[in-house]
Amino acid sequence: MTTELSVTQVDVRPKRGRALAEWRRSRAIELALAGRSYDDIAKDVGYTNRGTAWNVVSEALRRQTVEGVETYRGLELARLETILTAHWGAATGGQDLKAADLCIKVIAQRAKMLGIEGPPPPEEARPRSIIISAEPGQYARDLQAIVEADKD
Repeated sequence: MTTELSVTQVDVRPKRGRALAEWRRSRAIELALAGRSYDDIAKDVGYTNRGTAWNVVSEALRRQTVEGVETYRGLELARLETILTAHWGAATGGQDLKAADLCIKVIAQRAKMLGIEGPPPPEEARPRSIIISAEPGQYARDLQAIVEADKD
């Protein structure tokens, strides 16, 4: 004995408004990923032409890409923060120049990723002195001396 199973296709498409627009967008992406032509997509979801189907799918892919980039940027920023945190003490202690160099590079990379890097400061705003000292407290005394010298 054989049993036949009949499947009735039920139209789950919303009737109007935002729900219909969202359903169309989701269905258009689903069909595009399945390899259907934009003409077929437009006909299936009720768009007036293939251009509308192409625009909807392209916008959705662009938005997905932007969200993916933001997620990736967040991950990379967290990794840079971990490196910076691990080496910050050594870099600011005045003993480890390699750690200081690494921290400077991490900070520069973070600034690039966040889009906050800018043009270099004008010549008059650049530091005129570099202080390198291993003696505790000497750094602060040297800075104070520079501040006092600038007042004259």
